[in-house]
Amino acid sequence: MDQRAAVLLARFVDGAPQDVTIRAEVSSAIDRSTVGVCRFERNQCVSASAATILIRMRYDWSLVFAASVSAVLQLTLPAQTARAADCLHTPAASSAERKAILNTLRKPVERELGQDVRFLVEKISACRNWAFVEATPQKPTGQPVDWSMSSYAGAVKHDACGFYVHALLTRKSGRWRVRHYEVCATDVPYVSWPIVYGAPPQLFPYTE
Repeated sequence: MDQRAAVLLARFVDGAPQDVTIRAEVSSAIDRSTVGVCRFERNQCVSASAATILIRMRYDWSLVFAASVSAVLQLTLPAQTARAADCLHTPAASSAERKAILNTLRKPVERELGQDVRFLVEKISACRNWAFVEATPQKPTGQPVDWSMSSYAGAVKHDACGFYVHALLTRKSGRWRVRHYEVCATDVPYVSWPIVYGAPPQLFPYTE
């Protein structure tokens, strides 16, 4: 994004009056391919990622755009990447950490699928108080789950189910909890999670 766009975005953050002319300038300056979600404080957007500024236009212009600012990227992203790389690891198969993560995820997935499950883990990664899981749910016997018992029966019938579980977990006071999870996704559901939840990008197999 060029300097003009950064200046315009700064004016929005500072609460400068918004009008149609400025909105049009910002609209043309921002890369719309990086649409994101933000949380709000005093009707202004606060980014979940230090490398991205998320702006909500007022006056019923409710689209949310994400714009990366080169100066912020240069100053903050290398340090964040280095810190995440230092702590990133794969919890060992027999470790208490891995068991705690999977047992926490198992509860909502079993409720949603209506049956007991075990996970065939494709990827599990952790960094400090964050964890990511990509796994195939199975019966405790190792056989495929019965998707007909779940709300995904129609998706499976029409070949619109990816058969995976993707999940983001956070740890607080020593206990893991599921921050977000997706079942049966056919795309890459976690691509926006680093921005939406502020999770370390290195946790995930793929990010934008």
